Amino acid sequence: MVTGVVKNLTDYGAFIDLGGIDGLLHVSDMSYGRVNHPAEILNVGDEITVKILKFDREKERVSLGLKELLPDPWETVADRFPPDSK
Repeated sequence: MVTGVVKNLTDYGAFIDLGGIDGLLHVSDMSYGRVNHPAEILNVGDEITVKILKFDREKERVSLGLKELLPDPWETVADRFPPDSK
């Protein structure tokens, strides 16, 4: 886990300044729910904690995740929706 500052928002994600290198937080890694645009969750200048999902040394690319810091909703689906319930 690392802390960074939101540098730029695009339609497909947010670029996070990690202090010397920028990482991409893709819109699909922001929430387990639907996110149409990163501006629904983030603002430029926000300081956030994210998880490093992948680091490509050759291309100098860092993939980040925010939802990975939250509990997976599928792990508790049986508790929230017991069998034979409506």
